[in-house]
Amino acid sequence: LSSVGHREQQAESRDENRRPRRRQQQLEMAEAITLSSGYRMPIIGLGVWRMESKSIRDLILSAISIGYRHFDCAGNAFSFSPHRRIPLDYLDLYLVHFPVATRHTGVGTTASALGEDGVLDIDTTISLETTWHAMEDLVSMGLVRSIGIR
Repeated sequence: LSSVGHREQQAESRDENRRPRRRQQQLEMAEAITLSSGYRMPIIGLGVWRMESKSIRDLILSAISIGYRHFDCAGNAFSFSPHRRIPLDYLDLYLVHFPVATRHTGVGTTASALGEDGVLDIDTTISLETTWHAMEDLVSMGLVRSIGIR
């Protein structure tokens, strides 16, 4: 290489190191694990809990453009639906953070399910096994593809 060609090659190399590698980022975000159901789930996800509703749409569109394919937005889906039902034919993953039955007080009102003593009002007549079987029924009905307890 001539000294000019060598300098250009060095400059290109420096520019590549400074520029974000969109293709590489997308591939890294596309890494996934296989769930026991056989479906694959990206290992990097984006949660939008507690975000202002007006910001969520733009954030998700931007995230999709850089490679995100895993979004945790169930709580937000309830707030957008006039009938308090998720407007989807099925869920990819139904994940329960604490699989206990509490006194039903409405969607998004777990805090109001607290007893007078400030402790979560748990319905002890419904076992964890019953809860799990009900989740399995959702899979059988085609409403959910994968289930889990976190």
